[in-house]
Amino acid sequence: MHLLFNSLGLELTEADCQRSGASGVAMPSETPERIANSPKRIPYPSGPVSLNSPFYISRPPIEERAFYEITRPGNVVRIKAPAGFGTTSLLLRVLARAKSLEYAIASVDLKQADPAKIRVDWRSLHLLFNSLGLEFTEADCQRSGESGSAMPSGTPEMMANSPKRIPYPSGPVSLDSPLYIPRPPIEERAFYEITQPGNVMRIKAPAGFGRTSLLLRIIAQAKSLGYAIASVDLKQADPAILADAGAFLRWFCQIVCLKLDKPTNLDDYWNDILGNSLSATILIREHILESISTPVLLNVQEMNQLFSYPATAQAFFPLLR
Repeated sequence: MHLLFNSLGLELTEADCQRSGASGVAMPSETPERIANSPKRIPYPSGPVSLNSPFYISRPPIEERAFYEITRPGNVVRIKAPAGFGTTSLLLRVLARAKSLEYAIASVDLKQADPAKIRVDWRSLHLLFNSLGLEFTEADCQRSGESGSAMPSGTPEMMANSPKRIPYPSGPVSLDSPLYIPRPPIEERAFYEITQPGNVMRIKAPAGFGRTSLLLRIIAQAKSLGYAIASVDLKQADPAILADAGAFLRWFCQIVCLKLDKPTNLDDYWNDILGNSLSATILIREHILESISTPVLLNVQEMNQLFSYPATAQAFFPLLR
C-alpha cells in the first residue's frame, strides 16, 4: 500500500484505511497500529535507501555488471529506470564501490543548474550527446516561451540560414574536412611511429574523441609513403571464431592475405605439429612479408573484442611483436 501511494506521489496515512464494519472492508495487514506496535519498527523508505538498509533489493547481475563497467577506462554507464525502481539506491552502491577502489568522485546534478544562466551552442550539445552514444536533434531543444528557456545559439535554423553551412559530423571526418581538430604532437608522433620497422602502435580513446578520424590520416600518410595496407576489423569475426584460437588465427591470416592481394591456401602452411601460433607466424613472415618489397601497415580495429576470449588473446598478441 505504501509503495502504491508513493509511486503516485501520495502519502499513505491511517485515515486512508477503512476499518472493518458494515462495508466489510478491512484495513491492510500492515496497518499503522501494527507497525507502531512492532518492537523492531523500520520506516518504509520514501527515497534512496542507505548502504546498510534492509530495504534495498539486490538485482544481480545488475550490480556486478555496474561494478565491472566502472573499472573500464573511459567507459560510460547509463542507469535508467522509472521513478521508485532504485536507480539512486544503485548509484549509491556504485559510488561506494568506486570509493573502495580509491577512485576520485565528481558528482554533478543537472537539476541544480539554472537554465537562465546556461548558454551553450549547438556544437557543444551535439558533442555531449554523441559522447554518450545518443543523437541530438531539434526535438531535444525547448523553444523560448513562458519557461524562458531558449534554443542554443547554433540552432538548426541558424545553421540552415548560414551561407556556408557545414553539417556537424556524427562519425569519422574525411581527410579534407575542416571539422577535424589536430592534436599535436599526436599526429606527428603517429606518423613517425609507422616508419619504425616492426613497431606496434595502440590508439585508445573514448567514443567520439576522433580515433577513427586519426586512423584515416595515419593510413593516408602510409599510402603516401608507398606502404601496403591491410585493415582487419575484428568485429567482423563470428563469436564462434573468436572463441577458438586456432580458427581465429586461420581467419586472421586469410583476411590479411586477401587485403594484400596474396591468395593463399592455408593448408599449405598450416602444420598441426608446429601448432597454430607458429604456423601463423611462418605464413605471415615467409609467404606474405618476404614477397612484398614495400613496408606493410597492419591496421587491426576493435582489438578489445579479444579480451573476452583469453585463450585466443594469448595466442594472438605475441604475433604482433
